[in-house]
Amino acid sequence: MPEAGDRSFDQSSAGWRETYRRDAIDCGIRLLNISPPTFLDTSWRGSSWRLPVIDHRAMAVYRLAWALLFLTALVMTAVTLNKLEWDGPERLPLLRVGINYTRDATPDLLVYEVPGANARAAGVRPGDHIIALMGKKGLDDALGDLIDAPHGTIVPITVRHADNSVATATLRASDVEVTAALETVGLSATLMRGWTRFILGVGAAIVLVASALLYRQRHNPVAALLAIAALIATATPTSIVGYDRALIGAAIGVAVTNIAVLAFPDGRFATPVARLLVVLNAIWLGMFFIAPDIHAQGIYPSIALSELAVVLRYRRSGLADRQQIRWAALGFAGAAVFSAAAAVATAVSYHFNSLFDTIANDMTTDALDLGNSLCLWGGLGIALLRFRLYDADVAITRSTVWAIAAPLLAIVFGMLTEVLKVLLAPIFPNDTVALAIAGVLTASLIQPVGDRLKQIVERWSRARLMALADDLPVAVQDMAENDDCPRMLAHVCKVTAPAIQAAVVAIALRPEHASGAWSVSACYGLDPNDARFWLDANTPGVGLAVTTTRMEPLFPLAIPLIARPNGEREAIGWMLVGRRPDGSIPDKGAIATLESVSPAIGHAILAIAANARRLSTLTNGLQSVTPRTESSRPPVRES
Repeated sequence: MPEAGDRSFDQSSAGWRETYRRDAIDCGIRLLNISPPTFLDTSWRGSSWRLPVIDHRAMAVYRLAWALLFLTALVMTAVTLNKLEWDGPERLPLLRVGINYTRDATPDLLVYEVPGANARAAGVRPGDHIIALMGKKGLDDALGDLIDAPHGTIVPITVRHADNSVATATLRASDVEVTAALETVGLSATLMRGWTRFILGVGAAIVLVASALLYRQRHNPVAALLAIAALIATATPTSIVGYDRALIGAAIGVAVTNIAVLAFPDGRFATPVARLLVVLNAIWLGMFFIAPDIHAQGIYPSIALSELAVVLRYRRSGLADRQQIRWAALGFAGAAVFSAAAAVATAVSYHFNSLFDTIANDMTTDALDLGNSLCLWGGLGIALLRFRLYDADVAITRSTVWAIAAPLLAIVFGMLTEVLKVLLAPIFPNDTVALAIAGVLTASLIQPVGDRLKQIVERWSRARLMALADDLPVAVQDMAENDDCPRMLAHVCKVTAPAIQAAVVAIALRPEHASGAWSVSACYGLDPNDARFWLDANTPGVGLAVTTTRMEPLFPLAIPLIARPNGEREAIGWMLVGRRPDGSIPDKGAIATLESVSPAIGHAILAIAANARRLSTLTNGLQSVTPRTESSRPPVRES
């Protein structure tokens, strides 16, 4: 059998004949496990800017590196979730000594609130400027040390009061101070701990699952690079390796992910924009070691630009590539929106000084980061892995029914509850009855609302199939009156293939006499000689049921063309359907549509045959009348 992506398995006549003569079972098994050759072709054409192919020598190193990183990330995530508290002190380290601060135009830190009793007792007041911390005038370095400082660490702090007097206080880093600060704004440490663990746990699960699935495509350099990049930051959590090392892991992970995304899907940096962004990402990574603060401000824009570059590439791709890039582009577009929103939220956070607003902004940024991860890895997962891309269309569009229905029903439930509370208050002061009635009424709406939304989503997601089911019977009926059978069937193949997204479609007709041979009357996307060669080796069935043979390499699906030539339903021909560009077989919806139009095609075939017989009879009659007319004329005498 040819390897994945081997062009001997293309639609060329000689290559297909050679492959088809192989053992059928082996052929089928390999077909079910290869990646789509168009998507993962490693015969690097075009741009010389590309990721290197992973050869056998590099594969062993890659497998070991991935296994170690994956195991490390798994252990680190488990340990972190077990010991993690609210991560606010990583963003506002001085909360550990009971001080909420902000930044102003000066290089100092401005004390905004003093929720800690010890800090107030030590003389720290709102409006003070912190000019030294932990014996350092480099405040950013001192804040980094404070993040990693163990519980009970003594923290000397020097402040300049509003009257320009300078005072030094000695405070103690404590989680108790953080809890007290949260309580001053009406929040609890338990709530914030649960939120942080939820964000970290879900985000880590997304990354670990994505990396494990991408590892399956390790011969694809894009998938291999992404599988490694996904694990770098997860394997270096701040709470274990320290703040500085975690920042290095995050910076490298973001840069590697951006470069891999720019090479999606085949490892080539195919556009000038992609090549420019590769250079900028390399420069930006170097900026981290020179100016970490400037680098941090550019993380979200760099992610958004890399993702949007693939969205732009979508417009330049061919039909088969577009279906793959489509899902990555949708994921990247969503991730770019989340990244841009997170960048805005981060920028706005510098204008939030109160502790409550700062925490709310941090929680918003956490949620946006989680949405970015879900879109990024979800889009890549569908596009790069061996999923059935066209089936993913159906599954995801149908799942949007409940994504839309859930908030609608929640709104209805809330409105009904409030209305019933007002109406039933004189009779039932307790809200329990109102809640129960609202729940019953809302539950009764689930089915009709779901059905209605499903119709709307189906109409949008199945527009091509619905158009085929509506238009093709009318078209073949009109053509049956004016065209010959080959032309009509060629039109059927031409409009059917793109509607069901099949690479090849052919129509084989049963002979009029039982002893005759089946014949290929029309085909699309395939050389007619290859279709005839297939027909010589495979005789279509005689039943009325759809035939599906997943091991069959060329035409795994056969739809009977139903008609009543002798008053009883029978298959007068077969529509032979090939695989879709991602290697899958058309789904149940496409098969149902083909079954619904097959009687119209069968009737049109019989109508054309009947017209041809009538025309032949009329022609033969005219030809037999002409000699008799000539013989009945009197002879013409010559003068």
